[in-house]
Amino acid sequence: MKKLRLYLFVLLVVNFCFGQTLRQQERAILQRIESLQVEEHPFYDSGLFPSQRYWFKNAAPVEDNNVFTTASIAFILRLIQERLESPDSILTSIINKSVSNFHKYSNRNGEATYNFWQTSGEDIPFPNGSRLLSRKAHRLPDDYDDTSIIELAKGDEISAMKVREKMVSYALRDNRKPVEQTPSKYKNYKAYEVFFVDKMEQQYDLVVMCNVLTFVFRQGYGLNSVGVETVELMKQMVEDSAHMTRPDAVAPSYRTTSWILYHIARLMTFDNSGLFNDLRTRIVADIQLNLRQTDSEMEKILLYTSLYRLGESPKPEILARILKAEIDSFTFFQFKPTQLFGMLPVMKWKSQAFNWTLVLEFLTYSQMDLMLE
Repeated sequence: MKKLRLYLFVLLVVNFCFGQTLRQQERAILQRIESLQVEEHPFYDSGLFPSQRYWFKNAAPVEDNNVFTTASIAFILRLIQERLESPDSILTSIINKSVSNFHKYSNRNGEATYNFWQTSGEDIPFPNGSRLLSRKAHRLPDDYDDTSIIELAKGDEISAMKVREKMVSYALRDNRKPVEQTPSKYKNYKAYEVFFVDKMEQQYDLVVMCNVLTFVFRQGYGLNSVGVETVELMKQMVEDSAHMTRPDAVAPSYRTTSWILYHIARLMTFDNSGLFNDLRTRIVADIQLNLRQTDSEMEKILLYTSLYRLGESPKPEILARILKAEIDSFTFFQFKPTQLFGMLPVMKWKSQAFNWTLVLEFLTYSQMDLMLE
């Protein structure tokens, strides 16, 4: 009985301390993330996080100053911050420095949307690319994904309403056509697309839809007809097991089942109306199956985090040595520019800072000691 009381006392102390601040391991990783945030650099603006872009595995990557990396890190850290009982100064500093850059990626015409690359200053698509790639004619249009993630990272209710109105008005435009760049079964849904553009064929991306609805749910907006169609399309894709068997077709910017499951699980935590409750058992089972199939430790991080989010109590098995090696190479975003340049290979992006942030997120749920430092 005496030992039990001692154990309970120690457990309470640990929980209290964690509630007040990050544990030693998590803080060391947070400081590493902070050290990767740019202070002064000839290419990156202060406050951005570096990422690298490459086509071929063995080819030398080039630096890419996209906003997606920085906004994604800031949003995940904001979620971690909200789970702490007291604010953490490092977290707050990283988020604020990140947010200070977002206006540089805003719509060129003052619309409430954002681009993957900077629209002010040195406005160059595919930065550090060839002369062909970096021509202004090859600019990417603004997109729903960056716009949603930026608003989630900002947490700004005033700008969020303008973004919401733009998303809805564009989705309901009169000249909208069927989405051709998706499996034929899904092209006639009127769900949220990927781009704000009329001069190129649209896409559907299951992860982008997750991020748009996460923005909608987190802000407390109700579902309109486009939102309803988006929920129905997402459920149909899961019912068809397309996220398991054809991830590159239903999520062309992410292309892996683990990323899709991670985003679905994250979305479900904001679904206060229970719209996705009927998918929970299926998604948990798919995550567990994917855990048995993957040989990537970073993918396991995503999947275990997803199980924790869904209220499960997994017993993670992570090979720390392999995980640490993957942090430099794990891909978080992909793009196949078939419409712009013909049949080229898939372009991929990676970022140490983003991958460390995913590890930190996992550790705040699992409280494992991975001995990464």
